[in-house]
Amino acid sequence: MKQYSFLLAAGLTLLVATETSAQNRPNEVVPIRVRPRIAVDDWYPKQGKVGTEITIVGKGFSPNTRVLVGGAPARVTQSRPDTLKFRMPRRYRDGSIALRDPRSRRDVAVGTFTVIQPTQIQRFAPQSGIPGTRVEIIGSGFRQGDQVFIGSTPLRVQRMTPRRIVAIIPPNARTDFLIVANSSGEQSRSARQFTVLAPNPVILAVEPASGFPGTVVRISGQNFGPRARVFYGKHRQLRPAGRGPGWIDVRIPPDARVSRWIFVESRSGRARSPQKFALTQPPVISRIAPTYGGVGQRVDVYGRNFLPGDRVKIAGVWAEILQLRPNRITVRIPAGARSGPIAVRRGKLKAISPEAFTVLYAPVIHNFSPAEGEPGTKVTISGDYFTPDARVNYGSFNLRVLQRQGNHTLVVRVPRQVTSQQPFTVRTRAGQTVSAKRFRAFVYPTIADMQPRQGYPGTQVTLFGSLLNRVDAVLLDNVPLTVISRKPKRLVAKIPPGAQDGWITLKFYGKTRRSEHRFQVLRGPEITGFYPQSARPGMEITVDGQRFNPATEIYLGRMPLPVVRRSGRQLVVRLPEDARPGQWYLFARRGPGESRSPRKFRVLPAAYISDFSPGRIAAGDTFVIRGGHFDGNTRIYWGNEEFKIISSAGNGRRLEVRAPRHVSGRRYLWVYDGGARHRSPAKLEIRQIRVRDHRKNRRGDDDDDDDDG
Repeated sequence: MKQYSFLLAAGLTLLVATETSAQNRPNEVVPIRVRPRIAVDDWYPKQGKVGTEITIVGKGFSPNTRVLVGGAPARVTQSRPDTLKFRMPRRYRDGSIALRDPRSRRDVAVGTFTVIQPTQIQRFAPQSGIPGTRVEIIGSGFRQGDQVFIGSTPLRVQRMTPRRIVAIIPPNARTDFLIVANSSGEQSRSARQFTVLAPNPVILAVEPASGFPGTVVRISGQNFGPRARVFYGKHRQLRPAGRGPGWIDVRIPPDARVSRWIFVESRSGRARSPQKFALTQPPVISRIAPTYGGVGQRVDVYGRNFLPGDRVKIAGVWAEILQLRPNRITVRIPAGARSGPIAVRRGKLKAISPEAFTVLYAPVIHNFSPAEGEPGTKVTISGDYFTPDARVNYGSFNLRVLQRQGNHTLVVRVPRQVTSQQPFTVRTRAGQTVSAKRFRAFVYPTIADMQPRQGYPGTQVTLFGSLLNRVDAVLLDNVPLTVISRKPKRLVAKIPPGAQDGWITLKFYGKTRRSEHRFQVLRGPEITGFYPQSARPGMEITVDGQRFNPATEIYLGRMPLPVVRRSGRQLVVRLPEDARPGQWYLFARRGPGESRSPRKFRVLPAAYISDFSPGRIAAGDTFVIRGGHFDGNTRIYWGNEEFKIISSAGNGRRLEVRAPRHVSGRRYLWVYDGGARHRSPAKLEIRQIRVRDHRKNRRGDDDDDDDDG
């Protein structure tokens, strides 16, 4: 260690001596200068325009220290060890400032300079508008807090971004330049003026709203300029009789004939009155149509100068006005009206029709007889107001009146071509009336075709013909069929169970008529009985019947049963293991043919094992089995070994069972009740008794042997 220290000292002495010899200074030692690292204490300003001089204060600066703005070098205007100055270049990019020393590999970050762009208005739209117009100003250098003026009047700013301002023209604005001013006092003025237009005129009221020609009316509103013009209608200009702030007086033309809108027009637009000026003229009736009618008849009164509020009388009785127009009034003839002229009244003014209106009363049908019969039957219709021009219709048939008795009786004949029941209609020029009931014409339905012509009971038969909707009942000989649907040309009926071959018969109007169409009833399989009456899943059922063949299937409700053996009169089927307990009908099916058993078959619940205890026993021991539906037919197996049941308890839910002495091992328990076998959920383990234990318990084992025997 001392040797290394000696060598280091010798080396330093030699280095100093060499430097001294080179400078011809044999007695002076020169120290090594170490330049301090660059450090930034502060810089200012933090924001400004392009060209702003920025000062950086710190230490370690040298003439070689470079200033980077946005990653690009900037020209240094002043460099001192503790101060650097430079101007923000035009291409400042993101404005980040950093210092770079050629001797160092890392740049020193100074900060980010915020460049403030000068405020400038490039354009605005629209170029003109009324107060309240939204103006969009496009430019650059806009900042939050800038104010917008039109001349010296400030605008309310709705939205502002660096390049877009949306402002509202104030109510007191005048045409002038748009100005944007910022907080530093800088302003930018638009190249052209915004033209403030006067607001559109508005008519609020016209008083009076009606009157005679020559009436002076006052128009009240807003934005009426000194040169505003007034029109009666769209083109008839009126001379103002006076004007003031918010009103103009004009005179309705003396030769006016119809009601018109009143318009006020200025340079900024045109306004229309809320409603037409109702020009008052005495009503004039030119004609009425029709000139006769009954109570409730609509009558049009034609003329001119009709106004709302006018009333109409017919021979002194007020009539209901349905519609009123300046040249037509539609009224309804009131009850109790008499024949006479029609008058239109308005206060003391009155207009009378040039012709009278004849009030007619519509005919009334009280009854007719007979009420039914075959086509061609004479019918007497009784009623009132059967005038000589009365005509009679039966549905769409025009009937000739055979006899008249005053204004109360008409005799007609029912046409022979009728095919339906229709009421009678009596028409006069006063109106028409329809009888309350229909004449029951005996028109008989017919069958043209039938499909199908044979089938099993339950088959739907379609009858084709005419007037089938009038059929009261359909029979197969004397057996009634269920009618599914009926229409005039088609009727659908269903063949009932037990039906025999026979003729299709129709019943209508209390009469029965046999058709020429015969239906053949096909016979399907039939169940006459079965045994046993009840069984458990897995057991066999013997079904007796008729017409069984290889295609016959047996169902328990909707569940098909597998056939074990079959013959023409007997089928042996097996009850599936998944059959649900309950009572169900047995069905024999072959194609569409089906028959049901005369009574229900009872499915008994199958015995099952839920658990047993203990799970491990010795040969010859007893144990308990729990489950359900245990009865006298229940048998317990352990594999192929049958165990003896000692007792049963719990209403068929618990068995006490003894295991034989000669078995051992671990197997499932099985329960069998004559049907399917069901397995225990777990295995039972049986172990053999050792010889020593056997001798010790010899007496008990002898008892077991007796029980097993």
